[in-house]
Amino acid sequence: MSDARPLKLKRSETIDWPTVLRVMSDARSRGEDHLKAGRWLAERLFSEDRVKLGFRDSLEGFSAYWKGEKEREDALSESLGERDQVIEMRNSVGLWERRGGQSQASLGEAWILEKGEWVRALTLPETLSKVKVGNPCRFGKRKNPIYGREIPVGVYDSEDEKEKVILIKSFRKKLMEAVKEKPAKIRKSFSRKVWRRGGLEKVLRDFFPNLSQGGEFFEFVDRGKVLRARLRYEGARVLGWRDSRGRILLNPPMRKVTRLYESPFRDQGKGGRRNLNDLTPAEVWVALKLIDEEGVPTARGEVFSLFSGGEGLAVAVALEDEAYPLDELVYDLANLRSGHRFKSVSVSEARLAAVCREAFGFQDCEGYLKGGLPVEYGEGAVEVLRNRKDLLASEDSERDFSSGDLERLSVEWKSLLALIAYGPKLKNDRWMALQKEAHRVIGPNEVNRELPILPAMPGRQRGRFESHRIGYFPKA
Repeated sequence: MSDARPLKLKRSETIDWPTVLRVMSDARSRGEDHLKAGRWLAERLFSEDRVKLGFRDSLEGFSAYWKGEKEREDALSESLGERDQVIEMRNSVGLWERRGGQSQASLGEAWILEKGEWVRALTLPETLSKVKVGNPCRFGKRKNPIYGREIPVGVYDSEDEKEKVILIKSFRKKLMEAVKEKPAKIRKSFSRKVWRRGGLEKVLRDFFPNLSQGGEFFEFVDRGKVLRARLRYEGARVLGWRDSRGRILLNPPMRKVTRLYESPFRDQGKGGRRNLNDLTPAEVWVALKLIDEEGVPTARGEVFSLFSGGEGLAVAVALEDEAYPLDELVYDLANLRSGHRFKSVSVSEARLAAVCREAFGFQDCEGYLKGGLPVEYGEGAVEVLRNRKDLLASEDSERDFSSGDLERLSVEWKSLLALIAYGPKLKNDRWMALQKEAHRVIGPNEVNRELPILPAMPGRQRGRFESHRIGYFPKA
């Protein structure tokens, strides 16, 4: 108690909007006056001043506001062609990012999507299906295969001696096409049908890439009387898309999204968006489309009322975007409570931030929005969750977070998913689907009745704490 001091309690200036809207929504569902229910709750909040919601002064202007919003949305939809259409691709860790131009790389370092997982392109025989020469062949063991092509070169003049090889017609024709720009003497030497087997590798090695669409000679093999060449394609050049992790992807899933950019430096002018901090709660709720012209909570307002702070706004507008996959949204929700710590590992802006900025612009609203995003929003949490083991194993002393921050992020994310999974049922198909997806991610609700095994208490914590502080004695 020597360090204790009196603490004066003071109510926060921020009103708990979700609770007020939830009370109004429940009153409406029971057939009661929702405005009266909201005022009743506001009058009972702990405050020295009277808490006003602003319905009495603003209700008449709600209809005009909603009419103006409808005209604004109609004008926006007419100019849809002028909005920025962005093509995104799903990268090698499952996140959507803006697609860049194609890059040229070797086929050996390229990746291909197979049954939902990214694998090395040459581990699948189908990768070389467009190579029109030869048949597939495998290098290495069955568990870790590398596929190439095997093409027939010629047949032995005598199966017993195998000293001379007669080139087959198709291979000889391609060989003549490869040397047609050479001097006449070289063309004549390559025009013969019969070749000695000894030293044939050295003679033909440099021609195989042109004859087989990039295949490099590895070895000759005998298949009965037929001499065949085995070719590897790790060095063949292909075009692919390089993602933010540096991997070349050959067939990434694509999607086209519309990004509405609203500059924070643009003068809104007369009739533009007002400063939300200067409005009454009721006026802000209308501006954020949480209530309709009669003051009834909208579908967005009902979802918002189930959360704390501005995170409900992000969830609500994400559910309104029908093209936003829910299996992607459940991971993006980790950004809502992550703050700034993980920004250094962020590779691209999550789609959740884009839908928030499209709905709210760059507006600030004390306690709920900052720059159009929830106050505690931060990028990079999704990447941290997917690469948690690697981050824990690394010893990067310059990063802005520790193992404790990773644990807190995981706890906060699963807490948010549990809030969704076990939250109230709404007449909203997307909300119900999100609840099922959250249930799937967090798993069954198993109660652990055993106490956790704690580490042994060190000796310094077993003794009584002795304060060596010099006390202050006031003068008599």
